[in-house]
Amino acid sequence: MSQRPRILVADDEIGPREALRFLLKEEYDLVFAEDGREALAFLHMTPPDLILMDIRMPHLDGWETIREIRKEGILVPIIVITGYPNPTDKEWMRELNVSAYLSKPFDLFELQKLIRTILAERN
Repeated sequence: MSQRPRILVADDEIGPREALRFLLKEEYDLVFAEDGREALAFLHMTPPDLILMDIRMPHLDGWETIREIRKEGILVPIIVITGYPNPTDKEWMRELNVSAYLSKPFDLFELQKLIRTILAERN
């Protein structure tokens, strides 16, 4: 049996985390973080194949977390998910090599398709 891809979901809100758990649990091994610090800790313990990263989180926001990930030379694909889109986000996305950017609310099935596409491109 082949190993299922692991996805790290970093979001401080329980609603989005539970929606993603429901949608993705059959295909992927999921790890959940409630803030950027926790995401970095999980990243080092169990390296994921992909990260779903919220931007507005306590302690260490999504952009700061992604900056730390890239500073460490970790090139895992990252999909940014935010309920507060900002015009400067596109600039950060390019600078930090983010794979995709979604504004909340988003279509869960489109996200599922996007995840499959990104993971297939890695193989």
